[in-house]
Amino acid sequence: MPGGMEMSDTLPGTPQADSATGDAQRVLEELTTLLNRPGAALEGPLGADGDVWARLEEHHWVNPHLPIGWPVMPRGLLPKLSAYAKKIVRVALRWYINPLVAQQNDYNEAVADAFRTMCQEISRLENKVFDLEAKLERAEKPADDDHAPGSA
Repeated sequence: MPGGMEMSDTLPGTPQADSATGDAQRVLEELTTLLNRPGAALEGPLGADGDVWARLEEHHWVNPHLPIGWPVMPRGLLPKLSAYAKKIVRVALRWYINPLVAQQNDYNEAVADAFRTMCQEISRLENKVFDLEAKLERAEKPADDDHAPGSA
């Protein structure tokens, strides 16, 4: 590539792209496992391990500009030139990338809010069902006592 810029760092099949895909796949598998576990809906918004919301909050915002060559610049002249070229390209394309990332962040926030709202509603409904079951038990108990042998 001109200017010593190497595109292999961002192409599919490269170690960086495979690592990002692997991380996304790992998070997806963890969420699928949590949701498919029997009784997962009855555990509440925190799940069994208590950190589901923390992970959701951690990953719902996308950083449009991950650091290049920070905290340490790569060794060698060609990798340094490549890092500087990537920084220049990033600045040049900021006008294009930032609105897309902002839209993605807005969508992620809306989905996270929807999940929070759904979990609150599920919790409210679970409490209501629990209260109604308790009322039903109390209503059936005197009726059972009236029909017990030895009563009047």
